[in-house]
Amino acid sequence: NVTAPTTTPDINQAVSLDGSITGTVVDGTSVHLSGICVSAVSTVGTSPGTVATTGKAGTFDILGLPAGSYDVEFTSACGSTASYATQWYQDVASQSAATAVTVTAGAVKAAINATMAP
Repeated sequence: NVTAPTTTPDINQAVSLDGSITGTVVDGTSVHLSGICVSAVSTVGTSPGTVATTGKAGTFDILGLPAGSYDVEFTSACGSTASYATQWYQDVASQSAATAVTVTAGAVKAAINATMAP
């Protein structure tokens, strides 16, 4: 309760910093791909999936991720003009075969790259 004109002390909250995942998506000839959906899905189900879309340089940034372990999925459903097979990090066809990416609070997990196949 707050009563004017007094100050209510010791109203504190610990804030944890979020992490992020970044990378680049190319095709088999190393052409940077735009319009690729990149999703980070928590491996323990404690966080909803977060999606980013690659830009003209084929790069993406998935921001605001709580610390934890994520499977990263790449699909051509976000505006890509070509059709590429859905894949998971590191260039595998299923989530069960994906290499999990560990995100640390306040840190960037870089070079989570993909080479898309038709």
